[in-house]
Amino acid sequence: MDSLLSPAVSLQDSMREVSVDPALHEGITVSKITSKGAIRSRVISLSADKLALFITHEKIKYTDAAASSVAATLPIPMFTVSKGFSFSNSKSLTERYVRHIDASDLDGWQTGVIGTIKLENARTRNPKLNWDRLVQKTITIFHHGLRTLDFIVENDTHRKALVKAMEEIRKQYHVNEEMIANDALLLRHVWYDIDTDKDTKISEKEFLKLCDRINLQTSDLKKRFRDFLRVNEINRKKLVYGECKALLQSIKSEMTASLTEEVLSKIFGDDYKQGVSAEDLLHKFMKGTQGDANATLDDSKRLISTLQAMEMDMVKKKNTPDVLTDFDAFEEYLLSKSNDAYDPRARQASPKLDKPISHYWINTSHNTYLTGDQLKSRSSVEAYVKSLMRGCKCLELDCWDGDEKTNKAVVYHGFTLTTKILFRDICLVVKSYVDANGSTLPVILSLENHCSHPFQRVMAQDMQEIFGSLLFVPSEKQIGKNELPSPESLRGRIVLKGKRPPELDDIAEDETEAEIDDSDQYKGTSVEGTEKDPKKLPKIVPELAKLTLFNGKKIQVLPRVL
Repeated sequence: MDSLLSPAVSLQDSMREVSVDPALHEGITVSKITSKGAIRSRVISLSADKLALFITHEKIKYTDAAASSVAATLPIPMFTVSKGFSFSNSKSLTERYVRHIDASDLDGWQTGVIGTIKLENARTRNPKLNWDRLVQKTITIFHHGLRTLDFIVENDTHRKALVKAMEEIRKQYHVNEEMIANDALLLRHVWYDIDTDKDTKISEKEFLKLCDRINLQTSDLKKRFRDFLRVNEINRKKLVYGECKALLQSIKSEMTASLTEEVLSKIFGDDYKQGVSAEDLLHKFMKGTQGDANATLDDSKRLISTLQAMEMDMVKKKNTPDVLTDFDAFEEYLLSKSNDAYDPRARQASPKLDKPISHYWINTSHNTYLTGDQLKSRSSVEAYVKSLMRGCKCLELDCWDGDEKTNKAVVYHGFTLTTKILFRDICLVVKSYVDANGSTLPVILSLENHCSHPFQRVMAQDMQEIFGSLLFVPSEKQIGKNELPSPESLRGRIVLKGKRPPELDDIAEDETEAEIDDSDQYKGTSVEGTEKDPKKLPKIVPELAKLTLFNGKKIQVLPRVL
């Protein structure tokens, strides 16, 4: 019965292969960053089954002691600004302050960069701290649709162990993801929230709360819970994970039995419960119902083997080779992405992106830095991180002069009340993303450059220092003949889009532009002029221009003919 004690029974074998630092199970001390930038001491620990990370105020003590369950029901005096003093009767202290991230909700992470609003707030709120040192000790975990948890982990060994554990756990989970039934996945999502005293078991009261969370509505849940204890001769008054899953599966089967039987009888005949052979599954379902003319007997046998291995119930059924008998698993298969109407073979065959990059549509972001409106909202590096994680490949940076003492450029919506962020910070998070996604299609930085020449030179230096070999530097041939490389050849690279000093054909166009540009912020800067007018200053310094592949051009608007 040991395999019933924790979520994800069928994942246990694969997770046992994941080697983690024992300190993660015991709990490691970290400094959590709040939404307002405050720094709070917390503990991160890894569940025994390696499928959940807990974030708590202190190390979790796994115990069956009565005191822990009694304490969880006592009202706790609380104080909030909006309500003043009150008692937490609706939720226990544990429910309010114990958080967890399930392996299925782990979207990604980044280390060593200020890449979220929380970390930006922390740096602003705590200016006396040595952030050059602390930033190297940060971990941001993305979960539940790009929500973030931000930590500072001072212990280098613990920080590396946590990152390595997340890498291995996420890898193993996604390899085995399709072997978990939807019901089992849903149960695991709420299990740790419901099991408030962390004794790996849930009581009748917790079971009712769990059913409410998963929207299971039926009037006799208490009776079903007690009957299950009696029929299965369970002497304790609590259920472990596998038992709870079996009870929920039986309730669901009863509620949907008539519909399921009608569908299966129509496909396989009234005697389907005796078992469906691989031949019948192939001809009656795969070729007959599904219309998959390419299906083979080996495909049918492979499907049966997969369904027999699925995590479905408390006790494994006795399986007959090449015969389908587990119709709960078959029902899960019908609703899974493995039975998607879209041909999986077509999904695997990705086209070769070997034509010039200008031949393709590019997922592009406008005013990427903004978190709200274009007049007075906040600019944040986090907006770039989220755009990249959502698949955006062209990011816009509106660059302006920053502090004249350092010549560090800033990014914001010029001549508005939007806040400013450092150009260098954006470069750091872009590098972090490309490092973590080495085969990504090229990330294009679209520079709308309003900076004076000293700031441009520092921008060029920062990008060469931060990006290193990841930065694509075009050859003179590519610049002179406008030969654009293919997306395939630029995988894992960072490419610049912006302005270069004008070619001879563009001088007339730039002179027209200069006549209407009354913001001469480059006046007095000593750089070489154009061949036509030695005194005229190019807008972009050579150090930055030579890094730029895509040269932005003004579109000439023709006069309207009435």
